[in-house]
This record gives sequence, structure tokens and C-alpha cells, in this order.
Amino acid sequence: MFRWIADTAKTIWFFLKFAAFLFIGYWLMMGGLWLVRLPIVQSWRQASAQSAQFWESSETAVQVVGGLFLATWGLRFLDQFLFRDAFANRLGFLTGGSFSLLRLFTFPLVHGNYGHLANNTVPLLIFAFFAVILLPNLTLLLPLLLFMLFVQGLGVWFFGGKGLQLGASGLVLGLFSFDVLHGVFAGGWKTAVAVGLLIIFRRSVWRTLTSRGALPNGARISVAGHLWGFFSGIAAAYLISPFGPFATG
Repeated sequence: MFRWIADTAKTIWFFLKFAAFLFIGYWLMMGGLWLVRLPIVQSWRQASAQSAQFWESSETAVQVVGGLFLATWGLRFLDQFLFRDAFANRLGFLTGGSFSLLRLFTFPLVHGNYGHLANNTVPLLIFAFFAVILLPNLTLLLPLLLFMLFVQGLGVWFFGGKGLQLGASGLVLGLFSFDVLHGVFAGGWKTAVAVGLLIIFRRSVWRTLTSRGALPNGARISVAGHLWGFFSGIAAAYLISPFGPFATG
């Protein structure tokens, strides 16, 4: 009886912390949007075309980061407390079975547990933010993201063996490689950003790329997901590079 009470109290406490985390994330996003829409920022936007593009990209970056946070943590919240991993099973990419185009694009949003998601969250949001900032044109955002997910998904399908693929780690690596390579191609302050990201995150990215075996919770690390995610960012950066077929100038 006492054990049941203790377990119930623990579950309720975890539920409240999870809900509070989602609530705080939402208001941080709204706060970021409020900042970039302040009158003084609006006056900075009008200073030049380059300034206008930068602040427009900043606003979009806040929306993208907030959307990714709410989507990934919201799905984990629902799976944890209401649907008992139904989203993970239905949106995860099951390799070795029937092919699903929808799951190819959705599996980075779902995670097997809280720890899995927590490990991916910070780098995902950082690299996604800079990916938007570094883009020469915001109309490229959705096509490039879908391209990266498609490349990663196909790589996992052909080389990932059999099993349920979950998590954003491949997308994290893809966004990192895109940020660095595109930043180098773009020149100027974008190259400085790329070099900064490379210096700060090179070791953690290398550890992720070379990880093998299983996680502490028993889930197997998707080597194919990591490698093809990383490659997808390189391919996306090449497409819009000065040497690529969709060079933006």
C-alpha cells in the first residue's frame, strides 16, 4: 500500500515537472518573439536590407526552435502519460518492414523516453536556430529540411537493419554539418559562426558519430541514422553552395 502511494506520488510529481517544462518552453518562445518585435528592433530592421533579413530570420528561428521544442516534448508528454508510447510506435520508422513515407519524416520527432529526448533537445534547438539564421533565403527552409529528413530516412531504411528508429540525433548531426559547411561557403560573419560551432561542438559530435552498441536503457544506437543524418546536412549545404545546382549567389 505504501509503495503504491509512493509510486503514485512520484508519477504525479514527474507529471507536474514535465508539464511545467512545457509551459516554460512555450513562454520562452513567446518572450523571444516579443523581443524581436519590439519597436527598437523594428527600427533596426529598417536600417538596411541586410539588417531586415537578419531580424526576419531571427524571428523565424525563434518560431522554428519553439515549434521543435513543443512538438518533441509535447509528443513525449502525451506518450508518457496518456497514450503509452502509441506515438512512438506509430510515428517511429520501422525498418525491415513495410515502407512508410510519412514515418520517414516523423520519426525524428518521437523519442523512446525522457532521457533520450533530453539528450537531443539542447543541440537540436541550437543547430536549428543557427540553420535558420544562416540561410540566405527563408523560402529554402522547408525544402531543405524535408530533403535532409528524406536522405536520412532512406539511409536508415537501406542500411539501418531491422528495428524501430526513433529520435532526433540524426537530424541534430545533419543540422550541425549543414551549419558548418554552409557557413564556410557563405563567407563573412557566417563563416565565423560556422567556425565557432565547429570549435565548441566538434568533440560531442564526433562522440555521437562514433558511438556504437546500446544505450544504458537498452535501446540500440542507430549508427546508420547518425551517419546518414550527418551526410544529409552536407548534401543540403552543397545544393545551395556556389558549386551546387541551386546556388543562391
